[in-house]
Amino acid sequence: MTRGMWRWWGRFELAWVGVLTGGLRSLLTILGVAVGVAAVMTLLAAGQGAKAVVAAQYQHLGTNVITVQANSSAVVMRARLASELARQVPDIVAAMPLAPLKLSVNWRQVRGSRPEVLGVTDQLPRIHALRVTEGRFISGLENTRALRVAVLGATAARGLFGGLDPVGQTIDVGATPFQVIGVLAPQRTAPTLQGVPLASVGAATAKPASRGSSSNARPKAAKKSALRASASTGGGLNNSVLIPVRTAQRLAVSPSVGAIWIKVQTRAAVGSVVAQLQRLLALRFGSRGAPQGNHGGHVLVLGKSHGHAPFSVTSLDALVQQAGATSRTLSLLLGAIAGISLLIAGIGVMNVMLVAVRERTVEIGLRKAIGATAEDLLAQFLLESLLLCGSGGLIGWLGGYGGIALFSALGIASQAVPGEAVLAVGVAAGLGVLFGTYPAFLASELEPVDALRRP
Repeated sequence: MTRGMWRWWGRFELAWVGVLTGGLRSLLTILGVAVGVAAVMTLLAAGQGAKAVVAAQYQHLGTNVITVQANSSAVVMRARLASELARQVPDIVAAMPLAPLKLSVNWRQVRGSRPEVLGVTDQLPRIHALRVTEGRFISGLENTRALRVAVLGATAARGLFGGLDPVGQTIDVGATPFQVIGVLAPQRTAPTLQGVPLASVGAATAKPASRGSSSNARPKAAKKSALRASASTGGGLNNSVLIPVRTAQRLAVSPSVGAIWIKVQTRAAVGSVVAQLQRLLALRFGSRGAPQGNHGGHVLVLGKSHGHAPFSVTSLDALVQQAGATSRTLSLLLGAIAGISLLIAGIGVMNVMLVAVRERTVEIGLRKAIGATAEDLLAQFLLESLLLCGSGGLIGWLGGYGGIALFSALGIASQAVPGEAVLAVGVAAGLGVLFGTYPAFLASELEPVDALRRP
């Protein structure tokens, strides 16, 4: 046992001397591995940070929230449908119709930063856990009587009033005066995809344009779909003006609403609630054909009518899964890009080891002539490769922290991957074994006579 340990110590000592005698060549090899490991760590941390940001943005909304949207203009979804669905499905704890309006908002001579006007009910704080910092929220009585009162999002209030107290002031929504009764606390905004809220992705994919539609109709339909879906995850509430839904219907001169927000009792009940909503809406509106959807992801599109899906039923849980899948794909792509630098570093390691074997051919022949075995030489050069890559891995691990700190300073979300130290050193060690085996094998197979004859 002791003899074997001393033998391995001798192999390690020779490998360490080989690294030191390599000089600048060894230093550049270590630097190449370090850059590759640091790049992998930094880019993986960026992907992990993006995933964490998505999870945090949806956390305050709750994954047990479902949205029902009418994607076909031929289908009229009335406000009372929300209360009817809440009565028919036991697991629904709150339901609210949403009526978006495209109207300007002004206060005296000040025009807001294009806030969205949304018709809501007193159930909104219960569904999305909203908090009012000033004044109060819309009451059920104000909605029943269609009173002209408004609650401002934090961004909308700042854009209209600056540092003044908005409560009690009168704003103009279109040409109609409204009294401000409250201001919401700032909300985290939901992620967007090319400027369109993520909640509208399901509706957009389920709503292809018909062949007969004109080019002018498409932008109008897309604008209308974006307007209906813009606040479906709560992302637009910061820059929104909330008014009673009945008041919004009177201003729009339309009995229909754009969407229904539904709060489910528990996350586990989301799947069954989606299935029940499917059946209820299919029976009520007579959707054509067999319903289509992904029940596992709780994303459901009902029927088809003239190439359009009349309804889409989407849970935020499905959006979280979709965003998580996108983040994982991004992480894999970033890791693959960074892996190219590791591959180049590995080729450099192999090149350096091949040169070392060629330069030390006479040394190899002498060692074999005095009793060194093929195993001794194989272990010596493999250990030398591992020392080069292991040193590069440790330096790259420290450099990875520097890259993460730089990303954070630039405002790019980044989060260290769990077990990254083991990952960095493990990847570097694997690189040393992978690209150091062939040169070590060549050294172990040299015959003493042939080695000593070489110049």
